[in-house]
Amino acid sequence: MNVSSTPRSSPSGRKFKSEGKFLAASLTPIQGGMTPKKGRGHYILHVEVPGMAEHEEFDSHPVFTKFLAKAQAMQAEDPIVWFGETLFQAYSRPSSYED
Repeated sequence: MNVSSTPRSSPSGRKFKSEGKFLAASLTPIQGGMTPKKGRGHYILHVEVPGMAEHEEFDSHPVFTKFLAKAQAMQAEDPIVWFGETLFQAYSRPSSYED
């Protein structure tokens, strides 16, 4: 997967962040906790939005739908997707985090 085309670093991701429609977004390769099958990688795509309207707007954005089509073509199995409201968070920004 081309990390430069993820929502965090894509022009549409930066646009949504600057408009306050993304509170945070990241793509993280899973490096522990499970053993993927040989030749496969697993990723966490984490996006925090103010509400479902922003989520749905991004999901239907042409740049994201193009990215999603490429990502789905590489998926060996259906992704696991969760939704929820954050109860608590604590983090520090890695040096590679984009504002």
